[in-house]
Amino acid sequence: MQERSAGIIVLNMEQSVEMKLSVVGYDPISYWKKDAASVEELLEYRNPSGVTWINVTGFGDHAFLTQLTETLHIHPLTLEDILVTDQRPKVEEFDDYLFCSMKVVSWEDNAPQFEQISFIVNSDNTLVSFQEHPHLLFCMI
Repeated sequence: MQERSAGIIVLNMEQSVEMKLSVVGYDPISYWKKDAASVEELLEYRNPSGVTWINVTGFGDHAFLTQLTETLHIHPLTLEDILVTDQRPKVEEFDDYLFCSMKVVSWEDNAPQFEQISFIVNSDNTLVSFQEHPHLLFCMI
């Protein structure tokens, strides 16, 4: 992240991880997982009869993130909270969704490493998770 001013988010693209999108759907009788390349594709995979989990890894495509949050009716300041990873964990309740950001701690090279992971849960049984870097946290799912 580079210097910020007046609500404009400037990403440091040299440190960005290539974006990877996956969608998991499940209900009482089935489970599936797919990779996606666009917002439209993500939305095609939504599970109307169960729960949909959209996982976004990497913040390298700001236009995509903006399109995704606009499509899901997520406030622009929530997107800013997702992208600015050096702030304290928080939980915020909105009319149509719940936002939560937290720190995940891992141990690498004999030192603790901290990463922010953010979650949005909306009223149509969709969970959206955002992680700046690939993390082992979700590998067992």
